[in-house]
Formats: sequence, structure tokens, C-alpha cells
Amino acid sequence: MTYTVSKLHKRLQELTEDCTSILEVGCGKGDILQVLRGRGQRLVGVDVWMPYLEWAPHPDVTYIKASAEETPFMFPKHSFDAVLMIDFVEHLPKDAALKLMRDIEMVAKRIIIMTPEGFMKQEDDIWSYTANGLVNKAQFHLSGWNIEDFAGLEYKVEIMDGYHRTHPYSETKNALLAFKDFTTEVM
Repeated sequence: MTYTVSKLHKRLQELTEDCTSILEVGCGKGDILQVLRGRGQRLVGVDVWMPYLEWAPHPDVTYIKASAEETPFMFPKHSFDAVLMIDFVEHLPKDAALKLMRDIEMVAKRIIIMTPEGFMKQEDDIWSYTANGLVNKAQFHLSGWNIEDFAGLEYKVEIMDGYHRTHPYSETKNALLAFKDFTTEVM
């Protein structure tokens, strides 16, 4: 059975239902945060590309322009119940993404990551990440991930069958939904 966007949204709502504060790293236009709003939580989105943030004018979400590498050091320890990185880690070299995952533990009580399973090559002529003639080079995939990458870091992993597509007519590719809780003893 193919995993749909609505199923992803439902699963993210389940994983964050006890959260009063959520940070999304690489939030893009804020679509995921929009799905999660409405329960009185503090929502913060961080993205490096300003045109995305300009397209995300939601008054109940705070948007910040910053790089992923800066993000863990912008907030006090334990300041978010959940940190999301949805369709994000594959846009970093794997060593940089692993460092970010370690660093973001400082501010998170739970980390939730979604990424394609394996390396997903993008079709340059299909994905058009532009605004006002500018190309968002941060959108290109630089790493691939598998279950073992997350399991080795003690994340729980769920497979999202057929979630990703590289082209409207291409075969679907699975995604991984990985999540990990941190106790105050660990932090």
C-alpha cells in the first residue's frame, strides 16, 4: 500500500500530539508546520532560503532564516518537545547530517526525521526550485539513508511504502520515518 501525504500528516500529528513546542529544521514553505498547528503549541520553522520563508506567512508560526548548522546553537537546551527534519537530511552530506542530528539533541526531547530510503537522484529538469530567477541549490540531494543508519543511532524506524517520486511518471520510492526520544538523564 502506498504511503500518502495525508498518512504522513496523520502520523506526524500522532508523534507530536503530546508536544507543546515544535521546531522544524529545513521547513521550506512551512507546509508541515501548518498541518501541526492549531493545538496551541509554539511552532518555529528554520530554513536557509529566504524565498521559501517569504511564501510562508503564517502568523501562528515563527520563521527564522538560518542554516541547519547554526540551528542547534540558537536555542536554549531542551527548548523543544520535538524537532522535525522532514525531507531534509538528504540535502546535506551524510557526515554533516549526522553532526546536525547529534547537535540538535541539545534542544530536543524528541527528534523526527523523514528521508527517502537510499539515495534518490533528482531530475534537474523536473524539480524547479526557483523564485524570482534564483535557484535554491540547497534543494539538491547529497546523501542517501537506510534503516541501518538510523537503527545504529537507536532511532525507531518505520518504512513509508512508495512515498517518494523523482518524476511525475516515475516509480515510487520508499521513505524512512525515524524518531527518537531523549530523557533528561541522557541530555
